Amino acid sequence: MEKVILGGLSERFFTHYNEITKEYSITAVAKSSSDKEGGIIGIKDCPVYSFRDIDVNGQERILIVSLSRIKSIIKELLALGIDHKRLIIWTPKRCLKESDYSLTINEDATVSAIINMDGKTVRFTLKEYSDFFIFEEIYLKNTYHFITNKDCILFDIGLNIGLASIFFASKDYVKKIYSFEPFKPSFDRAVANIALNDPVIKDKINVYNYGLSDVDRRGCYTYLEGNPGIMRTEGGSNPAKIVDDHAEEAELKEAGTELKKIIESDPNAEYVIKMDCEGAEYTIIPNLLKHDVLSHIRLIIMETHDEREDEIADLIAGQGFTVYSDRPSSHLTGKLIAVKNADIKEDDR
Repeated sequence: MEKVILGGLSERFFTHYNEITKEYSITAVAKSSSDKEGGIIGIKDCPVYSFRDIDVNGQERILIVSLSRIKSIIKELLALGIDHKRLIIWTPKRCLKESDYSLTINEDATVSAIINMDGKTVRFTLKEYSDFFIFEEIYLKNTYHFITNKDCILFDIGLNIGLASIFFASKDYVKKIYSFEPFKPSFDRAVANIALNDPVIKDKINVYNYGLSDVDRRGCYTYLEGNPGIMRTEGGSNPAKIVDDHAEEAELKEAGTELKKIIESDPNAEYVIKMDCEGAEYTIIPNLLKHDVLSHIRLIIMETHDEREDEIADLIAGQGFTVYSDRPSSHLTGKLIAVKNADIKEDDR
């Protein structure tokens, strides 16, 4: 069992205490400048000190467990002169074994991810808190995993930094992906992440630097560079002026018109929608109905927001889908999965 220093305090450490201490022997706890004062360490005979007291020339590796402060902890340790090769990130082992992936911290505080799955290797770079959250959601919790015996084409509505599109591209039965992202900084990071991959992955993905809505329009929004995973253009979006700091102009196009053009180019294909667009689903889904797009869709996997999931569930179910929803009544977000009901002919009974 490897001996490590725990880098920074976090509730996540105590939640996964038994799992973590089966992998590592914690010899000391180093507190970051943002950790609260007070003794909340539950490890017997374990010394507690500050990051500044870590031996810069030491060999013992430093284990980072916190998810919400992962970027600030890495940057603080590197600023103190700690070798980036000494830093390791702990993640819960769920759908992937530890041998299936690696997270390597770089000198610039970014993290290179390499994942072996389905006989292929996928690569991308993580840098912000929401990147790590989405990585765990998609790759460690298998949020978007589905299996089909038919080849399909996938619409990724809400590309963000590209992690979901790369995940889907690793599946042999996903033959082509059309991905939409309105915010240029996120789009540029997605393009860079996709480019890290082999042609068998990246050549499947077609990316568009605009979002989808119920009409064609442009808007200006405050862009949170440190949390790109929550950016939205609808329902609680943060309008801004182009002269404002962190303002980003975004283009939106009518969802039904855009997807219908793609479907008409290959009308006999099986189509799947993945949607995570931070509230825009409440304008997109009705517009897809208006243009009869859902009649061509076999599966929808989407995150819902703002405690309005029932609106979407009822609309989709009315189009011949069986809908599964997991949103507890007290949560603002949930997961909705809709599968088109099979058409059973009398002769097939």
